[in-house]
Amino acid sequence: MNFKTPKLDAAVTAFKALHGGHHQLYEHGQFYVTKRTMIDLTGTIETEIRGNLRLAMQPAQVEGAISFFRSKLLSGPVMSVSVAAITQVLDLIEHNGDMATIRVMFKPTAADRANAQRDFDAIWSHPGIPAAPLLSISPPSLGKAQAAFKLELDRCFQVLRTLASKLLEKRGITSLPAPATISDGAVGGAFVHDTAAGTATEVPRQTIRYNQAATLAAAMARMKAAIDAGGYVHCGVLSGARHEHSAFPQPEHHVLVFAHDRIDDQDAFLFWDPDTGHSSIDTTGWGAGFGVLLGTATRLSTAISGTDLTRINRVKESADFGDHLDDKQRHCYQVYFLQTLPMARTVRMHTRLLEPPSRSTVDEMLHAATMVYAAHGIELIEVSREVFSTAGAELDRFQTLIVGYGDREGPTPDVTELHEALRAGGRELGIDAGATEILIVVVRTLVPANRGYAGHPLERPGAVLSASLAGRFTLAHELGHLFGLEDVADADNVMFVSTGDIAEQPPELSADDVIAIMSSPLAQA
Repeated sequence: MNFKTPKLDAAVTAFKALHGGHHQLYEHGQFYVTKRTMIDLTGTIETEIRGNLRLAMQPAQVEGAISFFRSKLLSGPVMSVSVAAITQVLDLIEHNGDMATIRVMFKPTAADRANAQRDFDAIWSHPGIPAAPLLSISPPSLGKAQAAFKLELDRCFQVLRTLASKLLEKRGITSLPAPATISDGAVGGAFVHDTAAGTATEVPRQTIRYNQAATLAAAMARMKAAIDAGGYVHCGVLSGARHEHSAFPQPEHHVLVFAHDRIDDQDAFLFWDPDTGHSSIDTTGWGAGFGVLLGTATRLSTAISGTDLTRINRVKESADFGDHLDDKQRHCYQVYFLQTLPMARTVRMHTRLLEPPSRSTVDEMLHAATMVYAAHGIELIEVSREVFSTAGAELDRFQTLIVGYGDREGPTPDVTELHEALRAGGRELGIDAGATEILIVVVRTLVPANRGYAGHPLERPGAVLSASLAGRFTLAHELGHLFGLEDVADADNVMFVSTGDIAEQPPELSADDVIAIMSSPLAQA
């Protein structure tokens, strides 16, 4: 199939132009820090080798060493870099310890994750689109790159929504007309059909099916209307091969649609993929990160045909796992979740983890909260996230946090001190939360025992969650309190007094709830 139509080709060119000279944003996507760190690491090593006066007398050895490092560091997965092979080469070319500076770059440190998180927050919390890659305040190293990869592996949602907000701001698009909006997420009565694995090395195939074909067609019409009005469409997808991260109905991955056309009598939607290495159709010349969804009466996916949808690489150990077997460089994406951007209101939040939650991950709680509020045109953006190691540190005293028996009398001194400490300017890690930005802190235990608590100091909006008790909808519930909502007795509402017993999936907000949120200073127009 010829995916490169004049209209889609022009759209890719315009999309790239929006980034100015900062092409790394769309080229690296969610693995921005990983790839930038590896590029910087390779460049630093090259500078060290070329600056070595002893090696300068042996130009062939210099070029050979540089070629070796480029091949080892830039041509394969960052988690598969062979430190043993690198050490062996350094042993061969070193004299009197003059490779010590390079050796240090391959030794893991306790600061690697914090350095990776700092760089991630710096680029994705930066207002607008920086003119060029931001300089890191920490040196490049393999440990930092590998920590960044682990961090960025599940950041497609955050990166997609953040980049979309940057591009919309640059284009001056602040709203969409009602007929061009999609807010409720689920589309076409989507459900998953599993097919057993064919061989011992294959995982089962998963196919999205729709029991409401009419609503699927209507959704695609609204997608076009949103794009024509200058907006974007956020698509949640599932691949065709069962993935360990698959947890329907929570999307496995997310892509951003920004143009549409017709190809071979099918609706074609051009998208940018935050995991840029998965979408790079060779025949288009668009480069990494761009793909095409095709819409028919029965599906919205990357498949050219029904046969193409079933011809998926399902061998998990393969480098092409999840890709279509025909027309290479196309990962199989099947859409079952849609939202248009921008939304009517935006809520910006920062998460700080003194203890990782045990019942639901932060990402699961964020996704659940996003579904609740996005259904009413309210977008949640996680601006930054910081994970602390508190053992023996000053913040460790907040791990058992006394919150009192209600927030009517104001927060306890402990809660006030915690919020003030994590909002203080000039801290070494993280991005400071603004006056109308929400701070979410996860601690080990709340006293008395509770899933969450939304009391906070004046003009310091935030909530604390219990790592041991917080569940899937705890964050969404506590955000409701920050917007001014009260507990209710309706088990289908996110403000139900016991979030662990919420019946509706996802829970609802009443009309009065939505009016209150839209009036909150925390929900910015």
